[in-house]
Amino acid sequence: ATYDSVNNRFLLTNKTAGDVGISMQDVTGNFLAATGLSGGTLQRGSNLQYNINGGGTLTSQSNTITSDTSGITGLSVTALSTGQTTVSVGSDTSTIATAITSFVNDYNAVQNYISSQVATTTDSSGNVTAGTLTGNMDIEGIATQLRQLMDALPGGTSSAIQSLGDLGFASNGNDNTLATSNTTTLTAALTNNLSAVQALFTDPTNGLATTLGKYITGVTGTSGILATTETDLTNESNDITQNIATLETKVTADQARMTQEFVDMETAVSSINQQKQYLNDYFGSGSTSSSGTGSTQASGL
Repeated sequence: ATYDSVNNRFLLTNKTAGDVGISMQDVTGNFLAATGLSGGTLQRGSNLQYNINGGGTLTSQSNTITSDTSGITGLSVTALSTGQTTVSVGSDTSTIATAITSFVNDYNAVQNYISSQVATTTDSSGNVTAGTLTGNMDIEGIATQLRQLMDALPGGTSSAIQSLGDLGFASNGNDNTLATSNTTTLTAALTNNLSAVQALFTDPTNGLATTLGKYITGVTGTSGILATTETDLTNESNDITQNIATLETKVTADQARMTQEFVDMETAVSSINQQKQYLNDYFGSGSTSSSGTGSTQASGL
């Protein structure tokens, strides 16, 4: 609100851009009438007007066209001046290619980690050392299932893009990982069959993102393979710890008993030795004689 002293009037300006108008109300009193605001003239603001692909006129209250006003996800265009401007919106294939490659790299990282945990190593002497998860069928099953899902054909036989192989990703022939065999193939697929590439990942029934997401959620969920295995191993570890504690208690008790038995035995031996010494002393100090030609003397034990 400002006061124009030259024309003796009050001016109200809405700082919000666009044709939004101004709302006024006297809650009490007659301020609007006394200042002349109630009888003033509204000079309306201007909205940004535009169209997309020759369609109907769309409006934006600000100088920025957003996804809310245009219906195009991610669109943000700011008009810098009045006039006709043509804006072309195309697919950012390079960003999509980077995202797909990162997806495959993440898959490979998972497979490489699993392989490192289940692998065995042999040293120069021929000694074999098993990995932490060698022989764990659950973990090996996860690796196999992930590979099968990546090799599936979610696009269907009628789709131009049926698998990751159609994007230039193929097995390296040695393990469960995938290798980029031809970047030109990926670029061509994104340029010429973008909707098919999208269906490959986002098909609500068989898309890679859909099937992998469901499987991974199941594996890592509270009742999944990993959680169940972790619970089983934790229980087994607790049982082993309890068994160790019980065995240690028994060993301690046996040690105490054996120590006491040894002490008792030593005490008994000492007592026997004392008795032996007494008998030796007793019988060694006395002697007897007979009327015969020989003589006899008692000896100690």
